[in-house]
Formats: sequence, C-alpha cells, structure tokens
Amino acid sequence: MNEMEHRQMTHVKSLTKNYLFSLAYQILTLITPFITTPYVSRVLGANGIGISSYVSAVVFYFTLVAALGTATAGQREVAYYRDDAARRSQAFWNTEILNILSVIATCVVYAIFIDFQVDNQVYYKILFFNIITVAFDIVWFFQGIEEFQKIVIRNFIFKFLGIAYLFLFVRTENDVDIYILGNALTTFLSAISLWGYLPHYVQGIKLNALNIRQTFNQSIRLFIPTLAISVYIVLDKIMLGSYTTDYIENGNYEQAMKIAKMGLMFIFSFAAIMTPRISYCFQKRNFDEIRTYMMKSYRFVWLIGLPICFGLWGISSNFVPWFFGPGFDGVVGLINILALLVPLQGLTIVSGGQYLVSIKEEGHFTYSVIAGATTNIVLNLILIPRFYAIGASLASIIGELMVLIVQLYYVNKHIMIKSVLFSARKYFFASISMFLLLLIETTFFIHIASILNTLILILSGVLVYVSILILQKDDMIEEYLIKIKMKLKLM
Repeated sequence: MNEMEHRQMTHVKSLTKNYLFSLAYQILTLITPFITTPYVSRVLGANGIGISSYVSAVVFYFTLVAALGTATAGQREVAYYRDDAARRSQAFWNTEILNILSVIATCVVYAIFIDFQVDNQVYYKILFFNIITVAFDIVWFFQGIEEFQKIVIRNFIFKFLGIAYLFLFVRTENDVDIYILGNALTTFLSAISLWGYLPHYVQGIKLNALNIRQTFNQSIRLFIPTLAISVYIVLDKIMLGSYTTDYIENGNYEQAMKIAKMGLMFIFSFAAIMTPRISYCFQKRNFDEIRTYMMKSYRFVWLIGLPICFGLWGISSNFVPWFFGPGFDGVVGLINILALLVPLQGLTIVSGGQYLVSIKEEGHFTYSVIAGATTNIVLNLILIPRFYAIGASLASIIGELMVLIVQLYYVNKHIMIKSVLFSARKYFFASISMFLLLLIETTFFIHIASILNTLILILSGVLVYVSILILQKDDMIEEYLIKIKMKLKLM
C-alpha cells in the first residue's frame, strides 16, 4: 500500500469515527427535546416560552457582534494548518485574543442597553452570561483539528446536567427566569470545560508573532454573511413580539421551528465533520477529493432531508397535540410550512458553509445570504402584521430558497448542479411513497393523538422509505446497512 492510499484510508476512518461521535451527540440532542419540551410547554406555557424566545433573539445580536465571525475564520485557519503546530498555535491566539477584545467592547454596549430596558430587564441581566461565553467558547478550534470526540463527551455531560437542572428547578409558570438562567449557565460551563485539553495542542507564542489585524480582516469578511443569516434566524421572533400584544405567537413559532431544526441535526452533524476536511483538502489543492466529498454531502442531504420533510407533513397533526399539550394548536400548521427548511437549509449548509467558505469564496457566500436576508426582511414586513407566525414561517422558507438559488449559481461553476439535482430522484420517490402511506394511516388516527400512534406512523414510514431504497439498490443506503451489520457482528 502506498502512502497516498494509506492516507486516504486514514481519512475515511477518521471521517467515519468523527461522524459517529457527532451523530451520537445529535441523537442525544434529538432525544432531549422529547424529554424536556412536553414538560416545559406545560409548565411555562406558550407565553413563557415566547418570552424566552423573544429576549434570547434580542441578545443573540449582541453575541453575534461579540463573536465577530471569529469562530468560522478560526476554524478554517486551524484546519488549514492542523499539521503545523506553530502556525496552528498562531491561528488560535490570533483568533482568541481578537475574540476577547470584541467581547469586552460588546459587554460595555450591552450594559448600556440593559439600563434602557423597562420590560424583561431581569432576563436581559441573566443573559449577560451568553455574551461572556463567547470569549471562552473554543469549540471552533477542536472542530478545526477534527477532535470531535472531546466535543461530544463535553456536550453529553452538560446536556444531562441541563436536563437535571430543568426538572429540579423549573416548576411553575413563574420560573421563566430560572429556565433562562439554566440554559445560560450550562452553556457557559460547557465552554470553559474544553480549555483543559488546550495545552496538548497549542503552544505559547511571542507577541510579535501575532497578526490580529489579518485575523480581524478575515473575520469581518465572514461576519457580514453571518449577520445577514441572523436576520432570518432571529429577526422574525423580534418582529412577532413587536406586532403582538402577548408572546403566544412567539411561543408557537419557537416550538415549530424547534421541531424543524431537530430534523436538521443529522445534516449539521455530517457538515460539521466535512467542513474542516474540505478546508484541509483545499489547502492541499486536492480538488478531486473535494468534489467527491461534496457530492456525498449533497446526496446525504437528500437521503435524510427529504424523508424528514415529508414525514413531518405526515405526522404533525397526530404528534403536536400530545407532545406540546393544550395551547399549541397553531404549531401544526407552522410545522407543515417549516418542514421545508430541512432539505432547503441542508443544501445551503453544504453549498455555503461547507463549500464556499472552505474554498475562500466567502464573497459569493455573502451575496447569497444578503439576497436571502433582504427577501426575508421584506416578506416579514408584509406578512407578519397580517398573518403573524404563519407569515414569519413563509418568509423564512422563501428567504432560504433565495439563498440556495444564489449559492447553486456559484457552486455550478465547480460542481455540476444537474448531477446534484438528478441524485435526488430515488430519495424523492421513496419519500413520496412514505408520505402517501402516512396519509392513509392518519385517516385511522383522526382525533386519536397519542404517543403510540405517532410511533406507529414513524416506524412504518421509516420501514417503507428504507425498503424502497433497498429495492432501488441505492448505494448509500446499502453502504450504511453494511456498516450497521459489521457493527452488530462486533458486539
């Protein structure tokens, strides 16, 4: 075996290992809301959840400015030089020092902001932790060197601590402040916990070796698209809170968006381990390998994203009543709209964050998200005053579609988009077949919303979807089934 073949086998093994670690955490993240959301929905109610959603959306902008795009820029630089300890260390300290300076400046502005707040001031004071956390969050470094095991172990521990805190201390509808404090504290402690590993990977460097100005320029170029993305992530929640007399619409929208985001976890997990790998391949100018990884990523989005989207359409009417409890009837319609985010945002994650940013075409990435953000703002102004959460949902979908269209235009210069779209045909057919089955089954479950019926819908849907792909001899599903069989044999 020559050196290149050995390196490729090592990379494949590393990718598989990293994905399994990342997937294990995503499964925990997927299961956690099924444990906590029904409890929180019934204890805090739609209004309490809406308050948390609203103030968190406002504070998100401060954390965004505090981060200044350093996480994305830092991860990319670390991935470029992960084999060079000196340059890797320089990339870390450039990024971290810039991060600390930005957080200090943001904290000053945020303190002034709090003084002017009459409503929800106590919640804003608690969320000071979120801004401070930005300075200590170095998960971007460990993503850059592809040390996902440490990230996952850390996340497991603090996820369980967060669940325990929730059930122990959040007991009534007046415990919104306790709920917000728990989320903020676990995030802060989780960020600090990774610093113990740092001396094994980072060296001290002399002050004259720092080049913070260069890091600042790179971060600003990535901060602009991040700011634009935030428009259609949190601005809709702020506008909902502004146009309504209470926070119920925010609560419904928050819960529906949460379900849609749960469907994206598997795709986020896959992209998290692919992004530093593509950055590394780009630094080595291995473009054939990049194209291979990209096509695999696009097919993974189709494989996972399409059945989740069609599946949510099929189960939402049975799932929402028992899961969220009374007062969340409006969530069904919102989920049916926001389910489209799963394949759409999955494709933009791959095209934009995973590809354009990794190959230093952040300018094109910026154009795409600005186009999406502009579309989203205009539609929010038109639709939210009239349709509230439904309007915000429609604006989010159309804004994401605009981002995708622009990104595919640029990606098409390097990767044939016709091939990407053509690769969806098997998964689209299997998803439609699954959806038709769910529609038939749902007619028997009308007015009988229960955990058992939802589980029947999910299991039968998965069985039909996978069976059709096996009959079509889809190589991706066959590859995953072979890996599962091998794992079972080793147990």
